[in-house]
Amino acid sequence: PSLVRTPEELTAANVVASAVESVGLFAGPALGALLLVVAGSGTVFAVTGLLLLVSVALVARIGVAGEPAPEPMVARTDTLLAGWRAIVSQRELRVVIGLFSAQTLVAGLVQVLIVVLAIELLSLGTAGVGWLNGMIGIGATLGVLAVAGVAGRRSISRYFAVGLLLWGFPLLLIAAWPEPAAAFLLLALLGVGNTLVDVTGITLMQRTASDDVLGRVFGAFEAIALLAMGIGALLAPVLVSTLGGRWAVLVTGLIMPVTVIPLWRRLDAIDASAPAPAALVELLRGIP
Repeated sequence: PSLVRTPEELTAANVVASAVESVGLFAGPALGALLLVVAGSGTVFAVTGLLLLVSVALVARIGVAGEPAPEPMVARTDTLLAGWRAIVSQRELRVVIGLFSAQTLVAGLVQVLIVVLAIELLSLGTAGVGWLNGMIGIGATLGVLAVAGVAGRRSISRYFAVGLLLWGFPLLLIAAWPEPAAAFLLLALLGVGNTLVDVTGITLMQRTASDDVLGRVFGAFEAIALLAMGIGALLAPVLVSTLGGRWAVLVTGLIMPVTVIPLWRRLDAIDASAPAPAALVELLRGIP
């Protein structure tokens, strides 16, 4: 928001940022698969590192718009722990972040299991890993259209729940029917769920957490989500070696339905307890 001049620019910038991220989810795995076949794994790592350096260079060129607001004099320990305290004390935040973290756990599992799917269950070879990841990216891009249809709705918790369930049922169907064509479509559906979860889940957190600790809540959430993703990636080989590839995918697909369905009513309650501020919404609607 500090880098744009008008509300229209902010909206446009957010749309472009979301679209770029979704396209990257498709283009990255596709490029990785191509480089893996043509030039080998060393080149894939080198290009990845180079792109990250380009990102650093681009971010370094961003200036500071205006003067930063003065920070209140708060003890450093209080600053670090404020987000964690908010999560512990607010049931609504615990539910949203807990479900979001369960989804990142599944995402960590999927990043490993997609190799098992491509090579063992679908017989697509090593390049198939890139194609399956690419289908998730295509679905995430299409998910932007789905999110556009719900962005203006007051009640979004059910869309959050639907997005979470799309991280489960497609995997269950792939485990039951491991056919390449079906897997491509089902993983694209999982990608749609990824965009739904990202947009609606983050919006629910913004509505639920108070503004004075919102940034720290997001910091705590990112730590929890990355930890959950790492645990999922470590758990996947254990499931494969213990249960076999097909059953590992089946168990992974059960995680979100088993987690979401018992909390469905609590998600509905979050919409009721954290409505959008009517006066501010009307003020924004007055802008042409």
